[in-house]
Amino acid sequence: MREKRSYWLQLYPKNENTIEVQQPVLATNSRNRSIFQSSRMTRGQLTYKCTNCNRSYMRMSCLKRHLRVECGQAPKYQCKICHGWFKYKHNLTAHWKLHVEEPKYNCDLCPKKFYRRDRLLEHQKRLHNILPML
Repeated sequence: MREKRSYWLQLYPKNENTIEVQQPVLATNSRNRSIFQSSRMTRGQLTYKCTNCNRSYMRMSCLKRHLRVECGQAPKYQCKICHGWFKYKHNLTAHWKLHVEEPKYNCDLCPKKFYRRDRLLEHQKRLHNILPML
C-alpha cells in the first residue's frame, strides 16, 4: 500500500495546484481509487477544470454535472409571477415560497420581516448591533 501511495504522490505532488481536465489512470481496485480520491481532496487540490469557464472541481462527476446543467446552458425554469429564471427546479420552488408565504421572522426593533432566521440574525447584528444568543 505504501508503494502505491508514493507512486500517486509522485504523479500528484502536494504542492501542485490545479491542472487541466485529465482523468488519471487509476488502479482497477475501487478501494485504491477511493483512497486516492479522498487523499487528493484532503490536500485541497481542485483537479478537474472546465475548459469553458475555468471553474474547478474535486470530482469528475461534479464537472460532468456542471457541463451538463450549468456551463453555457440557459436556465429552464421560470417563475410565473415575477418571470425570473432558474437553472434548477428546487431553486424555483424555494423562490416560489417568497411569493406565496408570509415571512416567519420579524425584527422586534423595526418593521423588517424575513423568510429565514439566519437573515434576521444577520440584520439584527448589522443594523441593531445585537449579537445572537448561544
